[in-house]
Amino acid sequence: MPGKIITGAFAVTVGLTLTACSHGAQQPKTAAGARAAARTFFNLYATSQWAATYQLLSPAAQHAVSEGTWAKAQQGCPNQGARLADTIKSVTLARNTAVVRAYPPPGAAGWVYTEQVFTYSEGRWGYSPYDLDVYHGRTIGQIVTALKVKGYCGI
Repeated sequence: MPGKIITGAFAVTVGLTLTACSHGAQQPKTAAGARAAARTFFNLYATSQWAATYQLLSPAAQHAVSEGTWAKAQQGCPNQGARLADTIKSVTLARNTAVVRAYPPPGAAGWVYTEQVFTYSEGRWGYSPYDLDVYHGRTIGQIVTALKVKGYCGI
């Protein structure tokens, strides 16, 4: 059975504490800087540290969705815990945007790879979720349903 390509959603594991580079010191505007930001975000997401992941969203994403809505929606959208932080294979830069591509770890079935977008703004890399429109004008239940319909949960 062919796997699916996941964009805008992820399944991750492995914990990491939030570091000073999230909002303190400037991060380098390089592929290595974007990779480090992605690893941190994926690790925090994997351990359900929703407030910490919210702090690592791009400023535009934070403007589009509140921390409470983000946290509750992510909590309602469980995943299988594939280790994305350890499977990042490439980072492609284009000006202020980095596309981070990760592949499933051995034994993870159902998907081929995922591409996640990080944008550089205000001296740091921030995760830029696809389909932020699902968060607008909906209840948490409706948001979670929309995320599930798009295939972003349970991968």
